[in-house]
Amino acid sequence: MKRLFYVVLCTILAASCSPPNIASTSGAAACADLAFARCSRISACSATAMAYRYPNVDTCKSLFQANCLENVAANGVTPAFEEGCAQAISSPSWSCDDFLLDQNIPPACMAPAGSQPTGSACVTASQCSGGFCAIESGAACGTCASPPAVGSSCATIAGCAVGQTCEVDNMQCTAYATLSQPCSTTQPCAAGLGCASSSSTCEPQAEMLGAACLVGGAGCDFYQGISCNSTTMICASVQFVGPGQACGFIGTQDVYCVAGAQCLGGTCVAAAPVGQACDLVNGPICISPSHCIVSADAGADGGTSGTCQIYDPTLCH
Repeated sequence: MKRLFYVVLCTILAASCSPPNIASTSGAAACADLAFARCSRISACSATAMAYRYPNVDTCKSLFQANCLENVAANGVTPAFEEGCAQAISSPSWSCDDFLLDQNIPPACMAPAGSQPTGSACVTASQCSGGFCAIESGAACGTCASPPAVGSSCATIAGCAVGQTCEVDNMQCTAYATLSQPCSTTQPCAAGLGCASSSSTCEPQAEMLGAACLVGGAGCDFYQGISCNSTTMICASVQFVGPGQACGFIGTQDVYCVAGAQCLGGTCVAAAPVGQACDLVNGPICISPSHCIVSADAGADGGTSGTCQIYDPTLCH
């Protein structure tokens, strides 16, 4: 990622390199630009990340455009804000390492706090005066609340505060550890770094195919498309498999699911597109940024099955 040719990226994102009149941009145009910028940047930063998260670039763009349009409809952000963010995404000043993990988000992509007080219904943080919309897993709407602190539970909410991730091993909101900071199975390292078991600190990962690596060391940079082979002790190409195939650590190397699929019980389960069935516990999961929405009746009965949807602000009052 550190070797990204930004001149090539600027050519790909020509619309963003030659800024339009932001103030006059419509919501539809701004959201199309934002989706194009985001998905093109994912591909430019890491083809592996795109293959891991989405079936293709067009699917990525359609999802982010729909999500953007809902944010505009929620009166949380303006088309001018979305257009400005599209240009910031295209800038080399936001490093690929940070972009891929939504870290050190540039000011142009940090939506201002909204006017809704704590306790109000919401679907996006930009509606809330406190800058956070707490949405229960499976719910169609959330509630404006204070951002969760590091260490807070994320077992029942659909996300953590800006700069945090929901660590699946303990279901707590966690900030990524940086170079030389302590790390563990519940304290992940930032992109480009791995947790070395010998020191329990974040160390740089190998970035080149064929580079030496150690099992228990920092490993190889997944976003560079490489993974450490435990027998040869060198960085080999990342192995992807499709739905229904075996995943996890197989033989000498990690095997990953492609296109947003989830590895459940050692088998890849395809991610569900918008409008299709999903299950919060048993899978399939939904392709981001869509979410598995469980009906109020089903949720009240403890059900976990729902439908993949983009949050709809018209349902939240």
